[in-house]
Amino acid sequence: MTKKSIRNKQISQEIQKKIGIILQRKINDQRIYMTNISNVILSKDIAYCKVFVTFSNIENNKNKTKIIIEKIKIINKASGFIQYLLCKSINLRITPKIFFIYDNSLEKIKKIYNLISKSIEKK
Repeated sequence: MTKKSIRNKQISQEIQKKIGIILQRKINDQRIYMTNISNVILSKDIAYCKVFVTFSNIENNKNKTKIIIEKIKIINKASGFIQYLLCKSINLRITPKIFFIYDNSLEKIKKIYNLISKSIEKK
């Protein structure tokens, strides 16, 4: 691993931690309550940042897709303010522009687990 990629990984971990704190303590919007950050991917020049999020409180909801889209829109509208708060709490020359993306990997893992469980039960 190069020095630049190691530094990029360290910065993305720090950004993940700081944005998590910002969402818990600084953003008082109940619509994006219980937002979890699963991963942060930075561009090589640290100008852009993809923040992958999941929402804990929508597991058993019928309109899950609609709610997810709505929450992603809300959190992306607040991304400028979150970027401002991140700039104040992290010491970087450039604060990356933040884009929030829904992370559906947990749902995929659950589906795979269920398929494996069913195939084992049939044997």
